[in-house]
Amino acid sequence: MTWAAADAWAAGLSYGGFNDWRLPATFNSGPASCDYNNGIFHGGTACGYNIDPATSELASLYAELGNKARYATNDIYGPEQAGWGFAHAGPFVNVPTDGSPTNTYWSGTEYEPRPDSYAWIFRVQDGLQSYEGKQDTNFAWALRDGDVAPVPLPAAAWLLLSGLGGLGFLGRRRKAA
Repeated sequence: MTWAAADAWAAGLSYGGFNDWRLPATFNSGPASCDYNNGIFHGGTACGYNIDPATSELASLYAELGNKARYATNDIYGPEQAGWGFAHAGPFVNVPTDGSPTNTYWSGTEYEPRPDSYAWIFRVQDGLQSYEGKQDTNFAWALRDGDVAPVPLPAAAWLLLSGLGGLGFLGRRRKAA
């Protein structure tokens, strides 16, 4: 899909009883442009490999699933990292990683220096984040903000309950004294 078609598809998606789907966001906290000559390998806030997961929802998902970018973070072109690529898909199926250009996914964020023509992309084959022309065709990965509260760990729940119990015991002791 082109970027406009992907954005419209995600916005109009109704699945699993939810209709608040969207394309993933990219938060460029660095310069507005994409400077490949300044740290393509070590990871930054926008372009290259090893992108800071806090600035890209697709980079975050990629890392959370246990995948590695093609190149290490030493600012040297090559060698490739051992085990790089989208080797761990987690619960996801049908994610193309065959090296074809179709392994690129649109971000819902336009590329700031040229929002009329470009948007951010993430390539799952090798963990590269960049930008492409909105007329290009890529895949879309819809997501939505979760509305499920985190489940407490049993140890944390035990600690909380024992703390509350201890406070109750101290309260009774003060009344008796």
